[in-house]
Amino acid sequence: MYLRERYFREIGMWPTVDLRDGYFTILCPQTDEEAHPLLRQEIFRLQSANKFEYFFKGEETFNGVVNTGPSKNWLEIAWCEAAGTAAILYNGEGIPSRVQWFDGTTPDEAIDQWCEEFVVPWTETYGSNEPSTQ
Repeated sequence: MYLRERYFREIGMWPTVDLRDGYFTILCPQTDEEAHPLLRQEIFRLQSANKFEYFFKGEETFNGVVNTGPSKNWLEIAWCEAAGTAAILYNGEGIPSRVQWFDGTTPDEAIDQWCEEFVVPWTETYGSNEPSTQ
């Protein structure tokens, strides 16, 4: 996933690997024990910690034409339906992790907001059926 520069600039840390294009897979439930310690720490300090559900969303790499397999990067989400809020952690090999909060009526809506904020939009460059105007 290509992340906007401000994702890293805001925390003063930069990736130690080259980022690749990719997309998120389906949202899967996970237990709080399976969640990343940084995400658990953020949630456990809240009085409403027991109201959060945990989810995982893997990432597939994509070379512009075909999927090239699972990425080592993923999103983890702690979602509180009562509050309509989610703590989102993007994690992966060589990428600094950080937890950020987003509102939404569903976990996917909060993830969409996270993506709008930090993910460089993918633009199609292959397979265009538009006739050339040159």
